[in-house]
Amino acid sequence: MKAWQIALPIGLAAAAAAAVAIISGKKNAEKPSAPAKGGAKKAEIKNAKTGVYSFVSGFSDASTVDVSVKYDGEKQSFDVIGEEFLTYSSDSHVAAIYGDEVDMQLEYAGYYSGEGFAELSEGIKNKFNAFGTVTYAGIDCIHYLDGNEMRICLPIPGDAYSYILVTVLKHGDCKTPVAELYTHPEVGAILDSIEFGK
Repeated sequence: MKAWQIALPIGLAAAAAAAVAIISGKKNAEKPSAPAKGGAKKAEIKNAKTGVYSFVSGFSDASTVDVSVKYDGEKQSFDVIGEEFLTYSSDSHVAAIYGDEVDMQLEYAGYYSGEGFAELSEGIKNKFNAFGTVTYAGIDCIHYLDGNEMRICLPIPGDAYSYILVTVLKHGDCKTPVAELYTHPEVGAILDSIEFGK
């Protein structure tokens, strides 16, 4: 048998194998990576600064809770304010984080007597839209829509009286839908850095 008659089938087989490898590679490259638990995206905080928000939790055994978060000192700012809140609050003071595409208000909120985070979650689930769960800093939280505002509730580890209520407000140029603001990279980065101290 002539050499070219042997080489032709081998060459065709090699070309076919290369084509399959290229197609497989393209399919794998186009496959999206798995989202973080609960759909939250995380962004890197490059020029990290720390903001601290403190409040008193409890009654007869009241204690001060310190809530700290990291933020990008070049692109974002943090302040504790007692007036001109970003959204309505009945608290005496809140933490305000001003970002590139979103602003966030952190405030303490109390559980009803005899209730905790599980009961709070169940009540919100039955009352509001876009309810779901998301994890920040290893803490299982809930999110929901209250009118045109995205709200996120974070339980405070070891605190039977209070939780943190986060309201996320988008800027006009932010393309993330309000119901999905809990997935915004700025939100994920800041809340993933949250720490509690007493």
